[in-house]
Parts: sequence; C-alpha cells; structure tokens
Amino acid sequence: MGRGWDGGFDRFRERPQRAAYDEKEAVPDIDDEELFSKKSAEGIDYTKYEEIEVKVEGNTVQPVENFSDLNLHPKVKANVEMYGYKDPTPIQKYSIPNSLEERDIMACAQTGSGKTAAFLLPIMHRILNSTKFGRKKSRGYGDPIKPLALVITPTRELCRQIHEESRKFSFRTGIKSCTAYGGQPRDAQLRQMSRGCEVLIATPGRLNDFLENRNVSLADIEYLAIDEADRMMDMGFLPQIDRIVEHSDMSRSRQTMVFSATFPKEIQSMAARYLNEYVFITVGRVGSTTDLITQKIVYVQDFNKMDALRDFVQNIDLGIVFCKTKVMVDRLESNLDREMRVSSIHGNKSQSQRDRALFNFKKGFSKLLIATDVAARGLDIPNVTHVINYDTPNNIDEYVHRIGRTGRAGKKGTAISFVNEENGPVVSDLIKLLKESKQDVPEELSKLESFGGGGYGVSKPRRGGSGGRFRTSNSYERNDGYNR
Repeated sequence: MGRGWDGGFDRFRERPQRAAYDEKEAVPDIDDEELFSKKSAEGIDYTKYEEIEVKVEGNTVQPVENFSDLNLHPKVKANVEMYGYKDPTPIQKYSIPNSLEERDIMACAQTGSGKTAAFLLPIMHRILNSTKFGRKKSRGYGDPIKPLALVITPTRELCRQIHEESRKFSFRTGIKSCTAYGGQPRDAQLRQMSRGCEVLIATPGRLNDFLENRNVSLADIEYLAIDEADRMMDMGFLPQIDRIVEHSDMSRSRQTMVFSATFPKEIQSMAARYLNEYVFITVGRVGSTTDLITQKIVYVQDFNKMDALRDFVQNIDLGIVFCKTKVMVDRLESNLDREMRVSSIHGNKSQSQRDRALFNFKKGFSKLLIATDVAARGLDIPNVTHVINYDTPNNIDEYVHRIGRTGRAGKKGTAISFVNEENGPVVSDLIKLLKESKQDVPEELSKLESFGGGGYGVSKPRRGGSGGRFRTSNSYERNDGYNR
C-alpha cells in the first residue's frame, strides 16, 4: 500500500469513490417512510441488559419489563410499536414509569443506554394529555413562541439527533418539534417555530439569545429535560443553563429530568437546585463503561501512528477516529482519503459541512469519521463497530465518552487506543477502568504506569517505556490477534 510520497506511483492509483453527496450541499430532510425504515431493536443483545446493576433512591414506582406495560397515550404507543421497541433498556424500565407519575428524575447512565427515549416518550404522553395542547391562542405579531416542553443539550449534532427521535415518537400526533442551535440562521429557526412548536430542543447559547430578545417564552413549559449535563459542565454551559432555568419566566410547577453520564459535585448541586423530591437512578457504575466494548491498548510513538492507523482501519466496517486537534483531523482525512471513503468534523467546519459529513457516515457512504472531541458525545450512530483514539485523552471521563460511541444499545464494539509516554496522566485510571470492565490489562501497560504514569489528571515525571508489545522503538505491534 502506498504511504504518501514514499509509496512512489502508488499514490496515483485510482482513488476510491467519493461520498455520495458533496459536503457543500444541503442535507436532505428525512421523510416519514425513512424515519421508520430502520427498527430500533435490530442487532441488540438484550441478554446483556440483565447483567447491568441498577440502583434507585427516592419515592420510586415499580419498573416495567415491556413497553406494552406502560400506560402511554395510544398514539405514542402506536409509534413505539412502529419503531420496533419491545423490551425497554434499564434506564427506560425505571425512569419512564416514574416520569409518567410526574416525578422529577436525576439519572446517571452510560451513553448509548436509551436515555433519549426515556425522556421523549413521557414528554409526548404529557403533551397529548395537556389542557394547553390543541387549544392554543393565535399569536399576535411579535408575540413570543411558547413551547410546552424544553430539551437542553450541549451540541448541534445532538440537537438534530434528538429532533429526529422526537419526530418518530410524535408521528401523527399533531405535536411539532423544533430545534434552536448556533451555526444556522436564527430567522429560519424562528420561522419554523412560528408554525407550531410544542417541543423545543435547544443548545444553551442560541436559547438564551432567543430568550433575551423575547422571541421565546418559557412560561408554558410543563416538562424540562437536560441531557448530557456533565458534558455541558465541561463546556462551561452551566451559567447559561442557570439563566434559562432560574432567571427566566419558566414555570416552577414543571417536571424536570436531568441526565448525566457522571455525577460530579456541580451536577449534584444542579440536581438540588432544579429538582423537587427527585428519584435518583444509577445504571451501572457512574463514570464507567460497558463490557460490550472490547478495549485494546496499542503502544506507538507519535511518528508511527499514521502507519498503525492505516493497518487498523482496513477491516473496519464503520469507525470513528478521534484526534486532539483540528489540524490533525484535516491531516488524517487528507492522507486516508487517497485510500478509502472518509468524512471529518471539527469546530472549524461549517454547520452544513458537519451535517453532510454525519449524513455520509450514517448512510455508509463514508466508512470512517475523523473527529475532534466535538463529536465525542451526542453522536447516536448504532452500527459503529470501532472507535480509535488516535490521540488518547489524558482524562478518563473523556476516554469513556469517546469509546461510548461504539457498543451502544446492547451491541458489541471495539475501542483501540494509541498510547505512549505522553499519556502518563491517564495510565493509572485507564488500568482501573480496564479491570472494572473485566478487560485484560497488558503487563506492559502496568510497567508504563510504574515508569511515570500518573492518575486523576496529575502527571508524573515520565521516563522510558517498557518492552514487549509496548515499545519505545520506532515500530509497533498489535495485540490480541492484531499483530502486524
């Protein structure tokens, strides 16, 4: 295989077919038929869910074992059946019955655990039974838009994905869902909302903009869901969320649900301020990962990562590669694009470019998505088989969030992480996580820890690596059947 200029004339071989659509084109809307064309339950190993520990605190109700046991509005129940839902995931078993009883909920669950349906199904049920739905007054010129339910989420990509799920559950109900996020014209979003908006799915920045300009009022909000709360904390959004929840005209009699993969003190404080006598649900160990993900650690120096990546991606069906910089994302795309179909997203990409890249990836037109951490959370692509940490993060929570893009909804996945002495700060935490997830810990990784691997984000002086699979030489070896 050609290696850039080192490959001689190999680099002038016929390039692979480009993605089906150019990233400058607009992403087509998904029609109703396509919306329901892929059933939710395909490929899910439900037996794995029985092994997951669930802890519940507070005045809770009994969990359900089947969606048919839920007392959902008939129209919502019909959409659940149409979408192929049969057996609820652990978070759905416990949170939906409590939500239908109008209890506030604080839920900690891994990514890919079915959290979106856990808050959207009760929202649709509540709206259809609301006295405000169906008898709204006509809006006068300049009057603010008043949704009945609000979902706050950290990223544009997650906004779009939740909106897609919302359309499925509100199909033929008359409930209209809208989005509000940066990177798109605000006037176009307001026009969409003016045609009807019962469910508003928004990022904090754009929502605050609409509130400050009195384009939107939260006075009629009956249901509030905050998704990926810890991610929003990491992104510095908590002050904006406080302005939305505590300093707007939002109704105090609302029902509130907060979802988070981890439960740091800032999120605990949020729960104490926003929730009333809430039910606390923990699915699995907070901040841990699933044993459905096979984690492989590969020692490789930075200047050899490109060769290692080329070898690993040859047999990948659908994979995400994470880098720490936008420059590296562009560099990898440029190199790999000569050999296979790839897409990329990062913060400097326009919204239309990011939408197009995700569209091509989800449709299978691109087999590889190269991304910075902007995509580490919120992406809900059920068939991702591999995640590769080209640049392994030195924060264990970020590592968990990244590899959570595979092994979703009961499916198996593989996470491959390139490490060297630069990853010393995360080695100790990584070893603990591997043990908790019942994964093999390479002996050489333990040696790397003893040679300077820190823990909990504290870097120790780093000396050389060790032998075996983890080398300080210019070569690398794959482990667990990946030997080069």
